[in-house]
Amino acid sequence: MALIKPGVLHAGPDASSPSGYTPQQLQDAYGLSSAAGDAANGETIAVVDAYNDPNASSDLAVYRSKFGLAACTTSTGCLQIRNEYGGTTLPKSDPSGAWELEESLDLDMVSAICPNCSILLIEANSASISDLAIGERTAASGTGVNVVSNSWGSGAEFIGENQYDSDFYAPGVAIVVAGGDDGYGTQYPAVNPYVTSVGATSLVDEGSSWSQSAWEGVGSGCSPLEPKPSWQTRDDTSPGGCLNRTINDVSADGDPSTGVAIYDTVKDSEVGGAPDWTEVGGTSVSTPIIAGTYALADVAAGGPAKALIAGTFPAAYPYVAGSGLTPVSGGSNGKCEADRQYLCHANGGFSGPTGLGTPSGTDAFTSWAADLVTVVNPGTQVVQAGAAVNLLLDYQPGGEPPTFSTKPASLPGTMFVDGGGILSGAAPSTPGVYKITVTNSVSGLGSGSATFSLAVLPKVKVAHPGSGEVRLHGSGDCLSSSGGTARLEGCGGQRWAFEPDGALGGAGTLRSGGKCLAIKGSGSGAKAALQSCGKSSRQQWTYAGSKLRDVATGLCLSIHGGATAGRQAVQWPCGSAVTWILPAAPVLSGVAGRCLNDPGARGAGTRVDVASCGAGAGQRWTAESNGTLVIGGQCLSVSGSSMLDGAAIVLAHCSGKSSQKWLRGPNGQLMNSNSGRCLAGPDNARGSALVQDDCYSLPGEIWVIS
Repeated sequence: MALIKPGVLHAGPDASSPSGYTPQQLQDAYGLSSAAGDAANGETIAVVDAYNDPNASSDLAVYRSKFGLAACTTSTGCLQIRNEYGGTTLPKSDPSGAWELEESLDLDMVSAICPNCSILLIEANSASISDLAIGERTAASGTGVNVVSNSWGSGAEFIGENQYDSDFYAPGVAIVVAGGDDGYGTQYPAVNPYVTSVGATSLVDEGSSWSQSAWEGVGSGCSPLEPKPSWQTRDDTSPGGCLNRTINDVSADGDPSTGVAIYDTVKDSEVGGAPDWTEVGGTSVSTPIIAGTYALADVAAGGPAKALIAGTFPAAYPYVAGSGLTPVSGGSNGKCEADRQYLCHANGGFSGPTGLGTPSGTDAFTSWAADLVTVVNPGTQVVQAGAAVNLLLDYQPGGEPPTFSTKPASLPGTMFVDGGGILSGAAPSTPGVYKITVTNSVSGLGSGSATFSLAVLPKVKVAHPGSGEVRLHGSGDCLSSSGGTARLEGCGGQRWAFEPDGALGGAGTLRSGGKCLAIKGSGSGAKAALQSCGKSSRQQWTYAGSKLRDVATGLCLSIHGGATAGRQAVQWPCGSAVTWILPAAPVLSGVAGRCLNDPGARGAGTRVDVASCGAGAGQRWTAESNGTLVIGGQCLSVSGSSMLDGAAIVLAHCSGKSSQKWLRGPNGQLMNSNSGRCLAGPDNARGSALVQDDCYSLPGEIWVIS
């Protein structure tokens, strides 16, 4: 997330006046000069990056010396450099030089804001999220680490990101993450609900004062995948707000045009050499500035854990602070939805590009009494009517005796919250969306609440299943059921029907001639055959990514050893299994009795809607292996490839564009590959015509391909 200002490279190691703001200017701009001079008493900031910077320590020494900051070296222990597991065997360098520049920037900026803090640099083995997440766990759990700075991100959100959320869960430690440099749009891990997401401003020195506006390149928006933290209530409305995680929370300088001076001597092939002194911007600048501010809050309060309190979430502090932030007015980072312009315009209040504002001293980054008790928002919970519910609610501080209450006092169905914070019982028998608020009160510490939705769905069953050939993708052969065996044969009228049985995951049976496809035996290579339909889980299949996965074994239906006619169908690990195209059939909505519907025009630009499920041709969709949904030769698409909430869903000539590709979300959503938003039906208050919408896991966003 670092951007280099053009035209200021190669200033040389001995430049008398490097271009870009100095530590003293940044401290002055954010009211941190006094705190920056205090003894840190062991306050430690961790920085997580990828690859090894062989010049990290020597480059930092030049920067600190240039601006009159006390030395911080590996020999004194002020600077420690470790691998992602905390060991001293460091990873290889990044051959492009880009991550070395990033590491110099991060070390320089945390030094600029908290010059007396100790620094732990964690160097992950690679830039993969899995390696960086390991590094994050190591940093946050490191002895004495109070703040972790992360000036990197995925560029966009991705299905499966939630599995990394727990790597950023560290109550009492301020986890600070860059909001992104690609304009309006969200990325991971900035959207992680446990972190402080940092936006960016253009910071202008006007002599006796400073002015700020939103930087045009900063990322912002409403996450399609992550729940809203319980403390982020400024925009928890719909459709004029965001019911999921909004980024950003706070901000600082990040405009490359008003960048900071940093020192780096590792050759960077992207910028043409060893830049020495360079002026740099991006949320890689604003993020360590905010990380340093959290650390200074501890320093000003007397030392480690004095302002960053164990068992609390520092990300919540700015939301309950009565002072310590300067709101930002003016500036935009792109085009956003007409009814929520705050997501892309700084408006003097809470906004996407700049959050609540920029630091004005450390008050907003200090724990207050109201921060101490928290119930973490678990996000929308999707269950079937009458199903058992067993949800462990996360609350802090965990060591104090809690008292739980709910709103409504009598929860729907037979659900209740016990003394350990577990939501138990049976969901209501009536489908719908139920709002639940759980409050945790702790004597002497106050209370905290979280409000979330329980989406109760009916059984999603197909009344008019499609019937036809099950085609092997990329071949002229089909799955045959002749003779009670399942094998590959030339296509010639074989009749199969895939019938979901009503479960939320879309599992169902694949039937032919009154018999069901099943797996006999165990392990890779076990044969598929036809048998009398029953209740065996070996007859249950899910269809996702054009692969048929057996529920009982977790393996997929495949043709192993070459896709030639006559070969037996077997189960095989899904990663290397073949893909299948099921016969055209309805796409079922999580709203009872509703299906994805082509109203009949079939021309490019036709609006797609939902309608009562029927046997007509307007509900016979084919799910292709490239992620498209096709009907009558036209593909389901987002109009104009729009990235925005509320954009129309239409039919378009199939072109392979990402706006025509749909991915399976964690709760059965159909997420557009281009925008990351969900195919949404009428329960999202948009009428019968479909749109793409923020993914809230509501019934009208949940679909089963049959």
